[in-house]
Amino acid sequence: MNISSKVLIEGIKSHSDMVISMLYRNHLPLITRYVVNNNGNKEDAKDIYQDALIVLYEKIQSTDQKNFDALAYLTVVCKNLWLLKLRSKKKETNIEFELEEGNLMDEVLHDIKQIQQFEIYRKHFKNLGQKCQTILKLFFAKHSMNEIAKKLNTTEHYAKKSKYKCQKKLIENIRSDKKFKEVAD
Repeated sequence: MNISSKVLIEGIKSHSDMVISMLYRNHLPLITRYVVNNNGNKEDAKDIYQDALIVLYEKIQSTDQKNFDALAYLTVVCKNLWLLKLRSKKKETNIEFELEEGNLMDEVLHDIKQIQQFEIYRKHFKNLGQKCQTILKLFFAKHSMNEIAKKLNTTEHYAKKSKYKCQKKLIENIRSDKKFKEVAD
């Protein structure tokens, strides 16, 4: 059963189990064949598909979907994620992409890169102490340093100094992450 892009988008937005099940049932076998035929296995395909669904979900949440072919986008994301995984494992690959839509390919690569960067940020943010997380959450939520100081029962000067140290530590941790170096290139 084919699903229209509009129904797919609305189903993903509303977290429809039926739409997600239909995607897995009808689309995952195509991706599985692709991954298995290109040095992978069924588990690799499932992992790639899960990651691609996250990229699709983020795309749907962040953009206007006029003239957006969600299934084609999902397919290109899967193929690109698999290619990136093969490259990171240093495997030889002669994979050719069937879709020649240059703009879609560029858009997908950009979206994948953003998701990967955010996952690295989230990982290192969670590794910060609770105090740093609180300060940075308030700062990123556009609270003034005065408001942050009041919430922390401290001076504005101490809040600024703490924010600076926390931000610096987060940036250092992200920049020292091997995955960040791969994604940044």
